[in-house]
Amino acid sequence: MTINYWKYIPESKVDAIDEITKDDDGIWIFLCEGWEASRMDKGCRTIVEDNVKQLRYQIAGIRKVVE
Repeated sequence: MTINYWKYIPESKVDAIDEITKDDDGIWIFLCEGWEASRMDKGCRTIVEDNVKQLRYQIAGIRKVVE
């Protein structure tokens, strides 16, 4: 069964996301240039989590980089 993880992405964050994939290590979200996962390390553009609950928490922390 394939899950459409895009359905968990709020409209306000869609432009920030380049790609979403899943493998044995988890669910991966790769962010576009100019965005960061602020709940990860500073400047991080990759999110990986084991489940949708954790993924949604990290998605809420996606922010546009302000320099």
